[in-house]
Amino acid sequence: MSSTSQTGMIIPEGQVIRMSYAKYPKEMKEAVIARMLQGDETIMDIQRDTGIGINTLYRWRAELKKKQVYDILLMPIQCTKHCGFNDKRNVEIKKQENIIETTQTYWPEYKDRNTGKAFRYAFKPDCDMSDFACGFYEIIYKDFLDGKNVVDNNGCLVDKDYAGDTMTSVSQLPGLKNRYHCLANFWILPVELGRKSKHQLAKTSGCYNIKDFMDRFLLLLKYKLEDYKKNFPNYFYKVDRFEEISDIHLLCDSYLDKQYNILQYSDVINEQTEEYLWDCIKKRAETISNSGFGPELWKYFEKNNIFET
Repeated sequence: MSSTSQTGMIIPEGQVIRMSYAKYPKEMKEAVIARMLQGDETIMDIQRDTGIGINTLYRWRAELKKKQVYDILLMPIQCTKHCGFNDKRNVEIKKQENIIETTQTYWPEYKDRNTGKAFRYAFKPDCDMSDFACGFYEIIYKDFLDGKNVVDNNGCLVDKDYAGDTMTSVSQLPGLKNRYHCLANFWILPVELGRKSKHQLAKTSGCYNIKDFMDRFLLLLKYKLEDYKKNFPNYFYKVDRFEEISDIHLLCDSYLDKQYNILQYSDVINEQTEEYLWDCIKKRAETISNSGFGPELWKYFEKNNIFET
């Protein structure tokens, strides 16, 4: 006798036990994963129907979730509009085809030097300070932020030492224009280092030939770490050695190798540089999705219905 599972696979009698020790056919795994994606059945439901070992199913589900997180980390982000302030905030995050559309709370307030009155410049959407990005920072940098938010309900930074920043921009890499605004290419830096250029140690400072390239900035950071710690003590107070920067920002295997050597790629700028940098961004996405932050990121994405098609 034999039976047919909901995956369409014919399972001969007695094979259920033996298959738990065998390699499952590719098409069977794909069919089971498709059922997991539908979300209509529990793991126990699928196990009873297919006879596949429960530990195998849990492993497949874990692999699936890591892949889902990885894909979202690389998905382009488009900042649509300001979401309002305080009790009028209306945060919206959704996936449209292969783009994440998100609102932005960040709209800093300043004081007029002459009158003391508060004012804001015209609103400027900024993907690395979008609501979606800030939620990402508050997960992977939870300890580094001491549990604080990045932006308050009035659109201002909670602490100017912790602001969103794009690791590498594309002013000289036009081939990445439609891809580089993604979570895997975002991190947090003090405002004066990442979002401004006046400070001599900033990523876009004219004092050094960095031009917003990660490898150049990391080299400067490594060799002038004591200067950075002196100028930005709140940000670097948890950093004793350069290697800790890599650990905090999950840079190993992307911008640094396992021995914490900086991988240089910007000596020559061409199409190969673009692809190398995109590979760095993908590797960081892989590191993040495989890290202990992966499950919490999956919950964050699922809460915002990012996995819905």
